[in-house]
Amino acid sequence: MIILYNLEEHINVFTKGVKMYNSRKFPAIILILVLFLFVGCEKKVEKPINQTDTTKGQVDTITANGKVDSTAIKDSIAKAQQFVGTWTGSFEGRNATLKITQQNGDEFKGNISIKYREAINQQVSGKIDREKKRFTMRDLAHARTMGTYSGKLNDDFTKMSGTFTMTAEKTSVSFNLSKKK
Repeated sequence: MIILYNLEEHINVFTKGVKMYNSRKFPAIILILVLFLFVGCEKKVEKPINQTDTTKGQVDTITANGKVDSTAIKDSIAKAQQFVGTWTGSFEGRNATLKITQQNGDEFKGNISIKYREAINQQVSGKIDREKKRFTMRDLAHARTMGTYSGKLNDDFTKMSGTFTMTAEKTSVSFNLSKKK
């Protein structure tokens, strides 16, 4: 209440002074002040100064006529970024399914299921090397059957093949998986 009373008192003093000065200019002055207030309060959008260049470190393909063809590299990167999904195939001759559920840049996470007498299900995390078209992966849960996976990807990043090495026994088996569309 005190604030409103003080504000009202200030407005009364101001308006008496303006009326004494010139009663016709008062509405124009108020209008100008209100317009200045709204025009001066325009919301501005700032552009970020530093933006990360996602193609840094990528080698462009040079065509036969000597021109740079960055389209092939960009297509390859886009396909590698679509690593998330379901991959099916064989693991030591048994049915296997790899579900990649998360991908952040070159790193991914998911789970793999292999149909032995008793199905094996393991959480995995891995990394893609886009330039070499290779990948590595490891089991996250500690179990007797845990191990590491490594292998290669085809040109359009829809097939992977490699070997799984069991950590405890140091035995290796091969696997082949294809991405479902």
